[in-house]
Amino acid sequence: MYPGTASTTVALNPRVHENVIPFVTRDAPAHKDERWIHAALDRPLQFGLKRAMDVVISSLSLVVLLPFFVAIAAMIVYENRGPVFFSQMR
Repeated sequence: MYPGTASTTVALNPRVHENVIPFVTRDAPAHKDERWIHAALDRPLQFGLKRAMDVVISSLSLVVLLPFFVAIAAMIVYENRGPVFFSQMR
């Protein structure tokens, strides 16, 4: 099917758009919610502890999963006789 052919062209009813409510951007809520900044300033110890736990848990996860990643990469190289990561000329 090609655009513009009878099978893909649909006539739009002009009355369909009459009931649309206009949207004004000043009525929209702010995109950036900055309440977390005030919470972080009020409880710095809790936010520091959470950041430390995030770093420790993610580091341990990487160390535990590293042998699996290496095994999967070795299987990809063995099966495809090529690089692990696909790169494409653009």
